[in-house]
Amino acid sequence: MRTRFAFPKLLPALLLSLSLLGACSSSPHAAQPSERQAKAMAMWQERCKTAGEKIYKTVENVEGVYLMKLRPDGINYGDQFKLDDPYGSDFGGDAYIRSFLHGFYKPLANPTAETPPRVAFGYVEALDPKGGQRYRYTGEMKAIGKMDVNAPNVQVDLKRNPNFDLNIYSFVLTVSLPPAIRPVTA
Repeated sequence: MRTRFAFPKLLPALLLSLSLLGACSSSPHAAQPSERQAKAMAMWQERCKTAGEKIYKTVENVEGVYLMKLRPDGINYGDQFKLDDPYGSDFGGDAYIRSFLHGFYKPLANPTAETPPRVAFGYVEALDPKGGQRYRYTGEMKAIGKMDVNAPNVQVDLKRNPNFDLNIYSFVLTVSLPPAIRPVTA
């Protein structure tokens, strides 16, 4: 559950404008914050202490995830007023499911300290939007074909490395019925 406050983001700008107005006034007490300003500053500091995302419970070693709602294919493509995806042109359909699974993303060649770790799961469960049946989705890289040995680039790779892998790989999604659903315990 996320708790966010817009008030602490707006308050520094408000306080800055109030202090600028106070500095421009001709009153001898303009440099001293008013009782209202001091109260607003105290409220802002208190909210800064409690603002942000709240994590109430952390679960270790999660094997899979249940998606409450699947995104449809073709989100907002060709109809800007449809507004069915608040995240922009993100994945839809099966690509949305695959994005949660191990092996879908290739590891980065040069990860940096700022690169967040890719969270992935062994399986995804979701309700089929058409039939209402619950399914379990898993995925893995599989060889789906062979390269043409006579292609010029393949010949170059074979000359460099005689053990060059001629398989064409793709991330394949497997759909099955989940095992019996156990009740969730707190």
